[in-house]
Amino acid sequence: MISKSLLYVLLTTLLIARAASADKLYTAVSLREAFAQAKPAGAERVTDPAFNLSWITTPVALLYDGQDIVLVGHRDPGAYHLTLDELKLAWMNSSTHDLAKSAGISIEPPRKGGDYDFDNPTLHVRYIGTGIQDSRAGKLFFEADMLFKLLGSGYEPIGVPGVPTEWDLNWHAMRKDFAPDRYLTMQGLYYYYPEKAVVRRDEEGLTLQALRLSVGTQALDDDSEATFTLVRGVSNPALRATMRQVSDTELLDARSDAEVHKAVARAISQLRQEFPELRSLQERVARFFLARRDALRRETRQLDNSPADRYLARHTTAHEAFATALNGHMEDLARKHPAIEYTRNFIGLIALWRSVGESLPATLRRQMETHTVTTVRTPRRVARLERRADGLSGTLIMGGVTASFFDFAEARAEKPSGLLKV
Repeated sequence: MISKSLLYVLLTTLLIARAASADKLYTAVSLREAFAQAKPAGAERVTDPAFNLSWITTPVALLYDGQDIVLVGHRDPGAYHLTLDELKLAWMNSSTHDLAKSAGISIEPPRKGGDYDFDNPTLHVRYIGTGIQDSRAGKLFFEADMLFKLLGSGYEPIGVPGVPTEWDLNWHAMRKDFAPDRYLTMQGLYYYYPEKAVVRRDEEGLTLQALRLSVGTQALDDDSEATFTLVRGVSNPALRATMRQVSDTELLDARSDAEVHKAVARAISQLRQEFPELRSLQERVARFFLARRDALRRETRQLDNSPADRYLARHTTAHEAFATALNGHMEDLARKHPAIEYTRNFIGLIALWRSVGESLPATLRRQMETHTVTTVRTPRRVARLERRADGLSGTLIMGGVTASFFDFAEARAEKPSGLLKV
C-alpha cells in the first residue's frame, strides 16, 4: 500500500497518479493542485487536464488528510467526464436535504389557476439547486430528462433488448383490455432519483460503496378529459361512451366498413339525448372507429408474449410498468445513454461531499469558493412532446432529475479500502 505522504508528493508533482486494483484502473487527482493549475475560464479549459480532472467519469473515493483531498475515479471513454465545475456544484449542493431544493431539473407544463395547463404547447424547464441553471450540469440534466421523454414516447430507440417504451405499453394495454380512463392518454410523471447511496468511511477517507439510480413515477391527478381531443368537435366523455357501445370484439368481427358504420349509428342513436353533438359528427366518429378497427387488426397479431405484455401482467398501469422496466435495466441504459450515466456520477459526487461535511481543508475551501463555474446556456422552454396514431392516443410525459436521496447511509470500516496499490 502506498503511503499517504508519498501519495501526496506524487500528486503535487505529477497531478495524476494511477494504480490498478483487481481488474480496474483508477486515476487519482489532487484537488488542491487541480484548482491551482487549472486554466482560467475560457476555451483553454476544453483541453486542460487539470480542469477536466484527467477526464475521470466515475467518482469512486475522496481520500484526504489535513491539507488536501484526492479524488479517485475511473475513466470510460464513452461517457461524459467530470470537471472542476461539477466538483464545485456537487459540493455546493451536498448539504441540502430538502427535495424541493436538491440539485436537479423539472420539465413540466406551465401553471394556470394553480393547475397544470396541459393545453399549452410549451413546457417550462425549471432548474433546481445552487448554480445548476446555466451550467454544464444543468444542460446534461436537461439532456437526460428529454431523453426520458423521447424514449418513453418511442421517438428515440431505447437500445436495450426487452425494454418496451411507455408508448408500447399503453398501446398494448388499450388493445388487450381497453380502459379509457386509464390508458387513453399517457400523462405519467417520471423522475430520476438516487434510491440508495452508501459511503464507506475509513482512516484514509471516503469510498462510494453503493449508488443506485432509479426511476420514480406517479400518475398525474389532472383530469385528462380536456387534455387531448381525439376526434375534433367530440368531447372525450362522448367518445368514451360511444366506445362502450361499440366494443373491440364487434369491430374485429365486422366484415365490412358498412357494418362498422351501422354499429356507430346504432350507438349514437342510443346516446343522442346525453350527447346530442354526436349526431352531427357521426361520419367523423365512424372514421375514428374504422381507424381503430384497422389498428386492432394489426396489433392483435403482435400481443402474445411480447415484452410489453410481460410487464403489464405485473402492474395495473402502463407508467408503473415502464418504470419497472427501466429500473431493471438501469446499468444497460446508463452504458447506452451517456446523459443517464453522467447524472448518476454527478449524484455520486454529491454523496461523497455530503460525507466530507465540514472537514474540508481551509485552502481547498477557498479554492472551491473562488472557482468560476463555466457558463453554459441552458434551455428555459421546450415544445410539448406528443404522439398520436389512428386517433387513439396522445402522450405528454413529465419528469425531471433530483439529487434528493431516498436512502443515504455511511458505513464505517476499520481497515482502509486499499484502492491504490503499487
